[in-house]
Amino acid sequence: MLLPANASLPQLVFANKVWLQGLVLTGVLYGIVVMHCCSCMSLLASNCSKLLGASTDGQRRWLRLYVGFLFVISTTGMALHWKGSEIAFIHHSGDYGGPALYTANDTSAVAVAVAVCFIVLQWAADGLLMWRCLSFFTRPDSPSGSSPKLTSALIVLLAMINVGLSMLFVVAAAVPASFGSGTSALMLLYGFYTFLLNTGITIAIVTALLRQRRRVEQLFGPGHGKAYLNIISIVVESAAVIVVYDLFWLVPAILQHPISLIGFQIGIMVQIIPPLMIIQRVARGTAWPTQRPKEEWSLSSISCPGFRNDHAVGEGIESIGCADRREQPSHSLTAEMCNTVLSG
Repeated sequence: MLLPANASLPQLVFANKVWLQGLVLTGVLYGIVVMHCCSCMSLLASNCSKLLGASTDGQRRWLRLYVGFLFVISTTGMALHWKGSEIAFIHHSGDYGGPALYTANDTSAVAVAVAVCFIVLQWAADGLLMWRCLSFFTRPDSPSGSSPKLTSALIVLLAMINVGLSMLFVVAAAVPASFGSGTSALMLLYGFYTFLLNTGITIAIVTALLRQRRRVEQLFGPGHGKAYLNIISIVVESAAVIVVYDLFWLVPAILQHPISLIGFQIGIMVQIIPPLMIIQRVARGTAWPTQRPKEEWSLSSISCPGFRNDHAVGEGIESIGCADRREQPSHSLTAEMCNTVLSG
């Protein structure tokens, strides 16, 4: 962790208070993760889940596996985190600097295992983000007009950088890290990279969606692109959680303030909340407005930039078990919105 190498006694006392508060907050966030996981699994298992599309069943199975994986790894990480804190507070509370300083230099198997759980969850969250970006910008009817090959190469490069930095992060966790050392610098570098990754991909997707919304409004008039605003809000909300968290621990860490210990502790839970929020909103059907003009639902019947007729029909407009769905207008745009949120 990032503690000054020459921390004074008042700083160490404050660091121990902060560390204890971070442990409590991590437990609260774990409860939120469990709540979201249970809600997502319940919605995805329901026959009335509002996920639409021809590949609905396969998509729901994949999402259930994804949510279950997040739950298992987060629970394992939480148990290991509690075990490490128990060792620190019970067996090393009398050491100089207290539990906080001990944990800052802890290189035991438990500490390394917690770091591994953190990285695996980070891969899962960033992987969904990059997959969404890849799917969105490599579709034949993508509104961005970008080259699919160039986009794919860029995403692969970002993924390789992510894996490389995360491996260095695990190595850093196995080495005592006083502030200013190379290991602390690696931790800061990895946090800064995740900040840039989430910000950059979010800006790219939002920009493309705003361009598509403008095209729709040019065809049908103002007010007919409201569905895109809902998708944009979901993308921005999910990215904002990660961005705010990164700033919360990166800035204090750079300033050598002990409050960064809270940010470092809660990271294992914070990073998986955004993807769970997205899955939950899409499964509930709240990712897009429930009331829209009929003209906006009939995009599959015309030709316009970014919407091919065969693609709109091919996305699938079947209901998946709810009788009241048959009375709704064409679901081609709804399927488009679902794919935008979950897979680009």
